[in-house]
Amino acid sequence: MEIIKFSVRNWEKFQPRKDMKSLHWFRIDRDIFNDVNFYSLQISTKVFWFYVLCQCAKRNGSACEINIDAAASQIGCSKNDVLDSIEILEQIQYIENKTRICTDDSKLLRKNVSNITIQDITEQDTTKQNKTRINTSKIAKTEKPRPPKKLTDEIRAAYVAAYESRYKTKPVINARVNGNVSQLAARLGEEAACVVEFFVRHNDGLYVKSCHSIGLCLRDAEALRTQWKRGVSITSARVREFEKQNVYEENLRRIDEEGI
Repeated sequence: MEIIKFSVRNWEKFQPRKDMKSLHWFRIDRDIFNDVNFYSLQISTKVFWFYVLCQCAKRNGSACEINIDAAASQIGCSKNDVLDSIEILEQIQYIENKTRICTDDSKLLRKNVSNITIQDITEQDTTKQNKTRINTSKIAKTEKPRPPKKLTDEIRAAYVAAYESRYKTKPVINARVNGNVSQLAARLGEEAACVVEFFVRHNDGLYVKSCHSIGLCLRDAEALRTQWKRGVSITSARVREFEKQNVYEENLRRIDEEGI
């Protein structure tokens, strides 16, 4: 069994009531889905984040203790998804002071050792070795490969160069940005560097307003890749033009059909 302990940063923002030991609620900003950090997360990480807040609310404190197997079962995702979510939340500074604890079930065998025969001990050791082999094979099959460092370095360098060319200053590179770069590498592979450069040149109103925060690139990764491949930037203005044209054509079709 694996347990990970950590603390939620700025817990008082989610629960200002310090006079109560346990509460059935916590506070969430209604604009959370406009937060670049949050909406760039994968769905499993978003669900896990709310799971963490629920655990903290039970104690009304920032300290959180997560049983990895239990969390995966309750959320309905894999153990690797839970471990990846913890790593990402630490990178974007939602949590801190992470400590991993592995409990060893073999310690329980030391109790009442005088009543255990040599045959019993041998059988227990054999069973434990077989379980270890089975668990190792499962991990090998389900473990997600990490993107190569060379690839993430290329994506980060492409983002910095394109950003500096457009804004005449370098972008901020921190844990959140590095986490987004890793996720882009996992989602787009070797095409990610080109997509990032295309993203920084993109003139969509939301991108320009946010000074091309890389979190938006991660959010729209696959759509941006399609636009880059086609060599066409789809901006909000172009979408509105298309909608107007579509309404116009629909009205013409109705006139033809109804004879108005």
